[in-house]
Amino acid sequence: MKEIPEFPYFKPVKLDDREIFNDVLRGYQPQISELTFTNFFIWRKKYRFRWSLYKHDTVIVLAGKENVCCSFQPFGSHSIEASTEILDYLKNEKKIEHPQIIRADNKTALALSGNSSLIIQPQREHFDYLYNTQDLINLSGRNYHSKRNHITRFESMYGSYQYSPLTFSHVNDCLELSDRWCTVHHCDLSLDLCEEWMAIRDAFFNYDKLKLSGGVILIDNRVEAFSFGEQLNKDTVVVHMEKASTEFHGLYAMINKMTTEREWKNSMFVNREQDLGEQGLRQAKESYLPAGMVEKFRIKSL
Repeated sequence: MKEIPEFPYFKPVKLDDREIFNDVLRGYQPQISELTFTNFFIWRKKYRFRWSLYKHDTVIVLAGKENVCCSFQPFGSHSIEASTEILDYLKNEKKIEHPQIIRADNKTALALSGNSSLIIQPQREHFDYLYNTQDLINLSGRNYHSKRNHITRFESMYGSYQYSPLTFSHVNDCLELSDRWCTVHHCDLSLDLCEEWMAIRDAFFNYDKLKLSGGVILIDNRVEAFSFGEQLNKDTVVVHMEKASTEFHGLYAMINKMTTEREWKNSMFVNREQDLGEQGLRQAKESYLPAGMVEKFRIKSL
C-alpha cells in the first residue's frame, strides 16, 4: 500500500508517487513548466524535494534542507489556501523568518496580491517561453529565415540522417550522446551541468514509467540529437530536455522542428521552459519568436 503523506507530514518524492501527482495535475491544468511529476522526480536530488497532500486533493512540495527550505507552487483544488498554510507552517513550525513560495503561477500571485503581509515579485529568469506549435513546425515568414537556412544546410550536408520517435531502445545511445556532450562542455567543472546530467540519466532510466515522448536524429546510425517532453495541460506540451552534438551545423534547429512535427503536432502550444537568466540561452529562445511568456513569481512572507 502506498504511503500518502498528509499535511503537515512530508516525504521524499519517489517514482510510485506519479499516479497521485498526475491525478491532481489533471484537475489543476498547470501552465508553468515545473508542474509535472517528471520535473519533481528527475530533479529530486538537486532540490531535495519532499511532498505532502493537503485536504486530499492538493499537493505541496518543499525544496531544500529540512530547516532551510521553501515551497514550490502548491497545486490542486485548494492551492490558494494551501499557499497561505505552507507559509504559516514554514514560519511557525520550521522557524524560517521570511518563508517563501517560488515559481508561483499568475493565478496564485493574483489571488494573494491583496495580502499586505506578502511581497510578490516576478522571477523573470524563470518565465517560460511559450510557442505556437505550428510556428515551430512551419518556420514561415521572414523572421524564421535563418532557421530555415540552418535546416537547409543541415539537410544538404547530412542527407543520410534519420529521424525516429524516442523509445526505451534508444536510451543507451542517448546516454552516450549525453556523455559526449558533457565532455565537450566540461560538465565536470560545473555543478549545474553535473546535476543536469544526473537528471537526464534519471529520466532515461525511467523513460517508459514516466511515459515521456520525444525523438532522436541518427547520423551514420549513431544518435546525435534527442529531445523529450510530455503533455503539460490539454493545450500544451512541455519540452524537458534537448541535446545535440556540436559537430553538426543546424542539428539543434532540426531536432526542434522534427520532434515538434512528428510527436507534438496535435498540441496548440509548446512550452520550452525558462532561460535561467543566461544571455545566450535567452537569445536562442527569443530567436524562435515565442507567442508569449508564462510568468512566475516569488511570494515572500514579511
